[in-house]
Amino acid sequence: MLWLPIVAIQAGQSPMLPVDLRCEHFAQPLGVDSPAPRLSWKLAAKTKERGLVQRSYRILVASSLDLIKKDRGDLWDTHMVLSRDSIGIEYGGVPLESRQTCYWKVMVWDLAERASKWSEVGQWSMGLHDAKEWKAKWLTSPVFEKVATEGWGEHQPGPLFRKEFAVTKRVKRAIATICGLGYYELRLNGEKVGNHELDPVFTRYDKRCNYVTYDVTKALGKQNAVGVMLGNGWFNQWAKEEWNFHNASWRAKPRFLMNLHLTYTDGSEEDIVSDESWQCAPGPVLCNGIRNGELYDAGREQLGWDKVGFDQADWQPALVADAPKGKLVSQMMPATTVAGTLPPTKITQPAKGVYVFDFGQNMAGRARLTVEAKKGQTITLRYGERLREDGTLDQDKVKVFVYEGPFQTETYIASGKGTEQWESRFTYHGFRYVQVEGLKQKPTEETLVARPMHTAFEPRGTFECSNKSFNEICHITDWAYKSNFLGYPTDCPHREKNGWTGDAQLAGEMAMLMFDNASSYELWLNSWDDCQRADGDFPGIVPTYDWGYSIGTAWDGAYFLLPYYLWLYDGETRPLTAHLDGYKKYLDFLASREQQGIIRYGLGDWVPADTVTPAEVTSTGYYAEIARIAAQGFRFAGKETEARKYEELAERIENSYRREFLKPDGSVSINSQAALSSALFFDMLTTEETPAAASKLSESVRARNDHLDVGFLGAKFLWRMLSEHGYHDQAYKVTTQTDYPSYGEWLKKGATTLFEDWKGAESLNHVAFGDIVGWFMSYLAGVRADPRGPGFERFSVKPLPVGDLTWAKASIKSVRGPISSSWTWNRNRFGLKVTVPPNSHATVWVPTTDAERVRETGGAEPVAREKDWVVYAVGSGDYEFSSALKK
Repeated sequence: MLWLPIVAIQAGQSPMLPVDLRCEHFAQPLGVDSPAPRLSWKLAAKTKERGLVQRSYRILVASSLDLIKKDRGDLWDTHMVLSRDSIGIEYGGVPLESRQTCYWKVMVWDLAERASKWSEVGQWSMGLHDAKEWKAKWLTSPVFEKVATEGWGEHQPGPLFRKEFAVTKRVKRAIATICGLGYYELRLNGEKVGNHELDPVFTRYDKRCNYVTYDVTKALGKQNAVGVMLGNGWFNQWAKEEWNFHNASWRAKPRFLMNLHLTYTDGSEEDIVSDESWQCAPGPVLCNGIRNGELYDAGREQLGWDKVGFDQADWQPALVADAPKGKLVSQMMPATTVAGTLPPTKITQPAKGVYVFDFGQNMAGRARLTVEAKKGQTITLRYGERLREDGTLDQDKVKVFVYEGPFQTETYIASGKGTEQWESRFTYHGFRYVQVEGLKQKPTEETLVARPMHTAFEPRGTFECSNKSFNEICHITDWAYKSNFLGYPTDCPHREKNGWTGDAQLAGEMAMLMFDNASSYELWLNSWDDCQRADGDFPGIVPTYDWGYSIGTAWDGAYFLLPYYLWLYDGETRPLTAHLDGYKKYLDFLASREQQGIIRYGLGDWVPADTVTPAEVTSTGYYAEIARIAAQGFRFAGKETEARKYEELAERIENSYRREFLKPDGSVSINSQAALSSALFFDMLTTEETPAAASKLSESVRARNDHLDVGFLGAKFLWRMLSEHGYHDQAYKVTTQTDYPSYGEWLKKGATTLFEDWKGAESLNHVAFGDIVGWFMSYLAGVRADPRGPGFERFSVKPLPVGDLTWAKASIKSVRGPISSSWTWNRNRFGLKVTVPPNSHATVWVPTTDAERVRETGGAEPVAREKDWVVYAVGSGDYEFSSALKK
């Protein structure tokens, strides 16, 4: 980037204005622990002028609001920088201190050298750079008497901690910073702090522990009480299960570390910290487990324990505990939250005293119980996604790997004090149905409501078309994705809750079109570094303790593919350059396992409809792809020698692949749909070889009467490659099928989320088949990112009207601004509306059967005419095209 002097070159004011200022992906984040936070903005057009481009920018960062309002950047003043960059600009000013609040704004110049107004002021606050700055001690509970309950065994109740303190001065700001393991609930003066659930996010606690930061200024009074409730979470996963977390080296009693930092208006500061002055007592949560559920005795509640003046005479001093080995890291991602309330759609009574609540939607979350009951009355809630023939709950498919304690079960013991309302705190479930036992009165719709939960991503993309089934596929994919992201991406919300890596990468590209989730993926990728073995190998689930290594490149490839997608869709290079050491270690590991460029181990095309594709075909394809991505990451970091090394590796793998799997007639291995489409997707064929392989793919689909025959991996490749290589009609036919195997058959079976397998025999809430929505967005609506201009600096709009579709529309709240594509096809007339945000360029392909009759209402002129297409190159603005197109 070039620095230019600030000169008076304003020939009028620019119609662009920087808006939506972000630091590390957030509007006003707390607890930023990067020494070089990334700053981004979008550009809003105040007029309908087209082709708006940022030529330069100037960023000011100040230590006070007064200074920034006076246009003074005492922390950083970039002056005028000649650059179109508006994404991921790393702070390069004065080194920042812990807890420091930074105020910033930006102005831009356009190509006509017109300056914009200054943006609104944004801000961020730094986290704690060093563990010593906490001034706090880790606390745990003394030994409480264990409570024995039927079905749960003997457990020490979950602890409550409290402390009272006075505030004698006027508070300017109060920041609470806490790490509570495994899960915590922070309370202040009788109220829960924040809307977070299941914090902190699961990590390898011997490597990394997340802390969360809250602004609690408005919650403070002169006299205050702060309280903390702890749950086991993954930190103390006590139940024996398949994945060995019960033997994890980090396992210990729940504990927490907290600092409440007070800044007074007179400039003085004070810290209220976790230390020996805190008191502790057993709480009403008698037992909890992340896969088991929660046991709660309302009769043991200590009302007012988190308020000033509570009688704590029976409480004991909290114990100072050893700190976990993991380093403290700020949890920079959206919170997991309760996303609403769903009433039951049906209540049945399949047996005496047994009620089943059907919520009509498979989901992740929990239920809220409202009852009047006698003291000691026990009410049991069991969660699941299937019913038996007799109408009772069936957990058989999902409880197979948990060997101790109940599974997806909550037990509530009533206090007998009027109307009682309760929902669990330290677990979640995958369910559509809840079976309730122990009620003495017939329930109503108010007795039990569902509380769906997921990481609170901002919505980004939308898709809708004239095919109602396609819209329903979008709906069930949306629910499947959100059900499988509560802090980290999972395979399913019930049976495992594990961070299966293959599922994450297969759904990742679709997800980045539909949700603003970059910070969440970046945080999860750090756990990959924590789980990588010394020899470079990765596990198939992240985080893990010691289970699931040597799964293979299709799953391990998520470590490379997700950062690549973050670069492609969000324009961020840091996720690619942050893991270069891990890339080198893993590729060295693969070099020790390959056989002349071929990877012959690992999971292949998981749960195919019929044909099993040899795993070495897909594994070797992924091997080449991750080598290419590694080369790109090293090039971004300025390490050209390493970049060339991995480019040469990719070329060697491609040559080995073609020798091993390709035949002169275009056949790939056994000519399965997954083998052929993966070869095309990974660009393993020469330009001359590609058409024959694409033809073979079409033949393979036709041989199945235009039905799919793929599993997890092939579902990522099949639709994209059919459309990409001229077989869009066939891709559409595959998607509109309603018999086995198809998405349509799932819908006929009543699917409300995506299934794990085409027969629907296993989990009914997986997301690995979710890239179909990516195909809807990128091919039916036609909005495709362009690697020549990542972060939608450049993109194409190439809709592919097909079949009986009469319209389709998609929108994306991109990192540069709103993008949309909306087309209609009626009576041989095709209309297309496109929106391009400022600082972006689009190539628009208008389909036509009469190139001379293509028009754009604003007078845009085409740059090329190709068979069946008229091509436009356009800058920012709104465009409306029309053409002749025969059906």
